Amino acid sequence: MTMLPDAHRMRVQAASQPAGYDVVIHAHSERSRAAAQANGFSHVERLGELAAAADVIAASIPDDAALARIVADEGGLAESMVPGQILLELSTVSPDASAQVAGLLASAGAAYLRAP
Repeated sequence: MTMLPDAHRMRVQAASQPAGYDVVIHAHSERSRAAAQANGFSHVERLGELAAAADVIAASIPDDAALARIVADEGGLAESMVPGQILLELSTVSPDASAQVAGLLASAGAAYLRAP
């Protein structure tokens, strides 16, 4: 399992390790990176590395713009996810943003699941 954390989601990630999941983190803030490392998680610098590390990517992001950045921008998940992978998006974003992301990932053969 791979995750894009924000600091308040660290407890969810900590629960994943005892269940036997490898957790790899891509964090945008120094605070989240430090928390991830303090909890023993691996960290990658690029979203492509994140996609290469997992079948499922769980994302907790603040808003529509952040979702668009991690998926649609150059180097984003739409470029690096492959058929069979899943983006599990845990945030409350708009239906329009979700539809755009679902379309981009479907073009790559990847699935998008909203679970706010």
